[in-house]
Amino acid sequence: MDYPQEVLEFATLAHGYEFYRSKGVTFEEGCDDLDYYAAAFLRLPSGSRLGLMARPRHPTHNTRVGAIAHANDPNPIKTLDEFLRYIGESREIVEWLSPYLTGERRWVLIMEDLLGKQFVAGHFWSQGTVEAALQIYEKKRPKVKYWVELRDPIPDWGQSG
Repeated sequence: MDYPQEVLEFATLAHGYEFYRSKGVTFEEGCDDLDYYAAAFLRLPSGSRLGLMARPRHPTHNTRVGAIAHANDPNPIKTLDEFLRYIGESREIVEWLSPYLTGERRWVLIMEDLLGKQFVAGHFWSQGTVEAALQIYEKKRPKVKYWVELRDPIPDWGQSG
């Protein structure tokens, strides 16, 4: 089975990061080229990893936290469920779940580097968006080989364990 080479924001959780901080989650604050952020990287009792990312100063997204799957997590839903149990919450606080996990097909942009190693450069939900991204990537690095694939959902990702 192949896994995304990138991290994948797969869920949006209700409440700002202060809510999760009050539940014992430690966030580090910083600034990137987009905005201020608060990030937490957790290793749960099972050994699974989960990232949480918040944009506390963003005018519309300051009351939500994005859940980020580790690239080789075969079942992010199970990891999310474990995190929710860990903080004493239920799935009621999950506002959005990625179509990648709910059974929809997605477009994947693949790159092959100069050494022949292949990576997933991005996941997209429409053909137009992935083709636009392909053009941008090809202009940025013309010596690297890129192509697009339409992929089925990863089996069992929508299953809760």
